[in-house]
Amino acid sequence: MRRRQKKESPLPAGWVDELLDKADLQRSYAALRGLKHFHVEAFRGSLKTWQLQFSKAWAHFDRAHELSLEAEETIPNLVRQFLLNIWCFECALLEAPLAESRGKVPPLWLPELPEEILEDYPEVQLVIDYRLQSEGLLRLHLGECEESAAIFEALISKGTAPDEPQVSLYYLGLAACQFNLGDESEARKNLENSGLAVLTGGRMINKAKSAGLLHGLYSYLEDRQQVRDWAAFIQSLDCPQATKDLSLRRGALVTERCAARAGLLVI
Repeated sequence: MRRRQKKESPLPAGWVDELLDKADLQRSYAALRGLKHFHVEAFRGSLKTWQLQFSKAWAHFDRAHELSLEAEETIPNLVRQFLLNIWCFECALLEAPLAESRGKVPPLWLPELPEEILEDYPEVQLVIDYRLQSEGLLRLHLGECEESAAIFEALISKGTAPDEPQVSLYYLGLAACQFNLGDESEARKNLENSGLAVLTGGRMINKAKSAGLLHGLYSYLEDRQQVRDWAAFIQSLDCPQATKDLSLRRGALVTERCAARAGLLVI
């Protein structure tokens, strides 16, 4: 394994920050035109997932997997491959509901990493937390709410991820678990905690995502005041109307999935 090399990212300079802060999905997608790298294709797929264009997303993910076979084996590329797999999982989860299962999710194994690796590559810790978040969502959708809640509680206790506050999503996952386990009072408290996190921090794209999820969950709970408040908040965001509309469409999917399961789900 090669140590860190001072190579340029395959993405345009400043592209990730612009995506996170402006949440202009179509503009960010267009800015990748002509670039060839599996990480670029993975981001294209992630953007199409955000836009709920699943067939296009899978086409990009398939291409990303093909290109990844040719990629040099470095820690940054391994991190990118890890993210590619997580984004594929997110696309599958959003595209169609999972059936509850009595089978157990295989235990997550992560190697002990030397401190110098985490210091040189802070993105490694990011994907470890991202992987845990994904496992929490998977367990939630498979009905393993106690195990899922333990994951989200552990993530909350660690605080935010290195480069992007995810705490609002952690609270949403925990709230869904608690509601499904019969503790509606605690669930509503953590929905409020998630909302507070959205109002006080985070990048624009995460605000739009979390606000849409809150709108969808409160719609299922028939809390009309919260539904109105989050709809107004989404419209107040300084991002394209297309992103606001997609946030509300994602929320509507959440409401639909919750109704089908007769419980809270996060997608």
